[in-house]
Amino acid sequence: MQTYRRPAPRPVAGGFRPRHLALLLAAVLLLAAVGWTWQWLRDPQSFPVRALVVEGRLQHVQAARVLEQVKPLAAVGFLRLDPLAIRQAVSELPWVDQVAVWREWPDQLRIRVVEQKPVALWRQDEQTVLVNSRGELFRVPAAQMPKDLPVLEGPLGQQKKMLTQLMDLNRTLQSSGTRVTRLELDARGSWRCTLNGQIHLALGRTEPFARLQRWLAIYPQIRGYLASNAAVDLRYANGFAMMNPLESTAWERK
Repeated sequence: MQTYRRPAPRPVAGGFRPRHLALLLAAVLLLAAVGWTWQWLRDPQSFPVRALVVEGRLQHVQAARVLEQVKPLAAVGFLRLDPLAIRQAVSELPWVDQVAVWREWPDQLRIRVVEQKPVALWRQDEQTVLVNSRGELFRVPAAQMPKDLPVLEGPLGQQKKMLTQLMDLNRTLQSSGTRVTRLELDARGSWRCTLNGQIHLALGRTEPFARLQRWLAIYPQIRGYLASNAAVDLRYANGFAMMNPLESTAWERK
């Protein structure tokens, strides 16, 4: 019995087979589809931002100003916008302390703004800026500068220390019905403060709170004799010196 074997198919010239051609075409189509999808996703009109929402308890920051900062950055579309860039742009507005930015599918961008809370004025070299509760300095337009805040004046970089001192002094003075409206620290580390905008106390470099307690002990006895701009020097070991000028006379610093 004779056996016949089917001859093996001849390879296509160059070793290329029809299956290879099909795989190549599939790869080309896949790359084209990926490229088209990528371009479609990058098109701002494919996923536009249709709603910008500004949140927060705003007193000084205007929502319209926030939107002015955000709209150009949101024009790139929902998928391509950069929350970090938007947060940075909004943070540059006056009175802005903190900014949170997030997307809500499919077309909404939300911006939450927390305003700065000033607790004091900082004066140096005839310029005035604001101090927040963390002892950080920030600027606002002159027309929006608060008028009723205590004033700190001292070497730059000492604002946190001075703010802590201010709060501690006011806690000590609470029972007297007075408060510090101006606190000064000179380059030698000597403290001066003004109470209620009228009484000037020299507390010196050492033991300012012990000297303030001495002032609280004598204040009820002399308060009836104190004129506006009265100056009291508490740097003496066992007493004090007082200058009680006319109201129009300024305090002469030593």
